[in-house]
Amino acid sequence: MAKVEVQDLGMVFYSQKGATEALQSVNLKVREKEFVTIVGPSGCGKSTLLSAIAGLIKPTSGKVYLDNLEVNSPSPKIGYMLQQDHLFIHLTV
Repeated sequence: MAKVEVQDLGMVFYSQKGATEALQSVNLKVREKEFVTIVGPSGCGKSTLLSAIAGLIKPTSGKVYLDNLEVNSPSPKIGYMLQQDHLFIHLTV
C-alpha cells in the first residue's frame, strides 16, 4: 500500500504574461518506510510537487493521496521546510 500517491498531477500557474505549466502528468507512489529523493534543476517543479503533496496548493489536475485519503487541505501528517525560510527572515541557516 502506498503511503503517498500522486496520480496524473498537473499544475499550471497563470499570470498577466500567460500560463506556466509547472507539472504535467506526474505519477508517484511512496510506500511506507521508503526513502525518496526529488532532484532536478531550479524551476523544474520540485517545490510545487511537495506543496501539492502537503496540501498547500490545489493541483490544476490529478489527485494526491495520503494513506489512501485524498489530500484537499494541509495535513498535520505532512510537513516540510522550504529552502528559504519565509517565517523568520532574520534567521539564517
